[in-house]
Amino acid sequence: MILAREHRELRNALAQATETGWLARLLPGVYVDADRRTELATRVASVGCWDPSAVVCGRAAAPA
Repeated sequence: MILAREHRELRNALAQATETGWLARLLPGVYVDADRRTELATRVASVGCWDPSAVVCGRAAAPA
């Protein structure tokens, strides 16, 4: 997981990696391995990185 706000020097590389399908942008400024973008753990972690005060509720909060 890469946060663009923490790595401004990678802006162009992140855009290119997203265009070529290596990375996926789940939330504004949050990039992940494209192959892992649908995993619940990846999605929950991306929310926590995007907004550290976020609260995850429902089924996502307690996966089986």
